[in-house]
Amino acid sequence: MLSTIFRKCVTNWRRPSPSASDRYPLAELRSDRRGSVAILFGVLVVPLMLMVGFAVDYGRGMNMKTRLAHATDAAALAVGSWTDLSESKIQQKVEAFFAANYPENELGTVVDINVSATPATVTISASGFVGTSIMRIAGIDKMDVAVSAEVSKERDKIELGMMLDLTGSMSGERIEDLKVAAKDLVDILLADGTGLKDVRIGLAPFSASVNAGVYSDYVSDSVSVDGCVFERDGMHAYDDTAPVAGHYLGAMPDPGEPSNHKYRCPHGEVLPITDDKMQLKSRIDSYGTGGGTAGHLGIAWAWYLISPNWSTVWPASSTPDSYSEEKTLKAVILMTDGAFNTSYKNGAKNKTSSTQARSLCDSIKHEKILVYAVAFEAPSSARATLQYCASTASHYFDAGNGEELRSAFQSIAANLQRLRITK
Repeated sequence: MLSTIFRKCVTNWRRPSPSASDRYPLAELRSDRRGSVAILFGVLVVPLMLMVGFAVDYGRGMNMKTRLAHATDAAALAVGSWTDLSESKIQQKVEAFFAANYPENELGTVVDINVSATPATVTISASGFVGTSIMRIAGIDKMDVAVSAEVSKERDKIELGMMLDLTGSMSGERIEDLKVAAKDLVDILLADGTGLKDVRIGLAPFSASVNAGVYSDYVSDSVSVDGCVFERDGMHAYDDTAPVAGHYLGAMPDPGEPSNHKYRCPHGEVLPITDDKMQLKSRIDSYGTGGGTAGHLGIAWAWYLISPNWSTVWPASSTPDSYSEEKTLKAVILMTDGAFNTSYKNGAKNKTSSTQARSLCDSIKHEKILVYAVAFEAPSSARATLQYCASTASHYFDAGNGEELRSAFQSIAANLQRLRITK
């Protein structure tokens, strides 16, 4: 009997006392944090999705505005090139040109296009909307978009960079035709009595590289051994940032780049913008040919010649005006007869010459620089690149012989005397 009582006492002594959760089950529920993340996610997922949706809708609106602005600029430039048109004819021309540059299958809907023309200016405004998706939840069914462009016909100041092809395929009659056409343009723009206060023209001849001449040390950090340079890579590969530490142009021998069997230094140095007619014509006459077609280099250097960001490179008399100077028309002429087939910083860096050319042209046009493009007996791939680069369809010329090349340069000179984008 005593042993039985002892065993029961020991058993009861070892049995744990009831826990707080046993006595108070609601307290345990309050302190349990398991699943809290899932609950928070469930609460936040809706506003997070709304924020993402709003960002997508806003991005579509900005995309439409960018495309609409390009079409408006192009229409204003094209119409401004025509003279002696009635108001109704101008409106018809604008609508036709606008439709070609902003077809119905483009993002959004264009509602209204207005044209105001005076003897001195052409102003075009366009408005429309893009439908929303997520923003509809907040009662916003569409985003309104409006842009405008103004082109002035007043003649004042011009800065022109000319990309001229000196590749091997330009030998013989072609280079002679180019010299005649380029000198025609110089004579027209620098003629007395044009009404222009200031015209400066720069030359950017190219083949498999660009001959920077006395500027080669400055732009390549003294790497170039022959005065010639090629493209740079990195974040400033397709803009006009000045050639400073970390952003110098490539050159041979460049220890950071593999050798390129197409490399050649062209016979013809760059010439900063100048109003010296005789110097320009003499330099053009001195050009020789040879080498592959690194067209993207010619495009870049035509831009550098008129870029205010390169002011530290050029002499004082060739310092370009600011992009914000409304009285100055900045333009480039891109001329070639061959497919863009030579580049250096390829692969994961800058890709092909043609791809680089298009990226550069996008950047140039973003600065409101007029881009004229001239294909001279060129293959289809070169024509496609030049058509892409031209500011509008009317700024592209397809020359099949020397006379057509000469006519193209004369037309460009006449057009330059009339137009400049002011807004």
